[in-house]
Amino acid sequence: MEWFKIKSEKDHDLLVVNNFIHRVDRIRDKTEYYKCIQNCYEQNHAILKNLKNKTDVILSKPHYHPTHGVKLANRGFRNKLKEELTQNPTKPVPKTFNEIRRSVITSGIEGATNSEVIDAIPVFTSIKSSGYRKKMKMIPPLPSKLSDLTIER
Repeated sequence: MEWFKIKSEKDHDLLVVNNFIHRVDRIRDKTEYYKCIQNCYEQNHAILKNLKNKTDVILSKPHYHPTHGVKLANRGFRNKLKEELTQNPTKPVPKTFNEIRRSVITSGIEGATNSEVIDAIPVFTSIKSSGYRKKMKMIPPLPSKLSDLTIER
């Protein structure tokens, strides 16, 4: 059983078990209960137990819907783009997008197959606003008046 943890866009923990994404339902003592992000009638749960330096994941019920591989690939692509823009904010967003796209196609994304990765890579127009927003957070705004400008010697 393959599993790992990722962060959501709102910085919450998500548990990925066999390419199914689960969000936190409740936490009791050392046991974490997760629900599948796809709200379906069958309650698809995952249970994460921390036992003395070991972590076991137990699925209580099987999933009867397609895996979230495409969502994982899309999320992984967006996260890689944002990380790259954080590390190098002076690089243009289109150039960063093309470099990340090439590297993702060749290397892949954890939890997704090659076909899911190719299907999940967004077009530039759908991702450019989030890239520019991330970049604007890293670069200070330009001064609006000449009096706002200070030159240090």
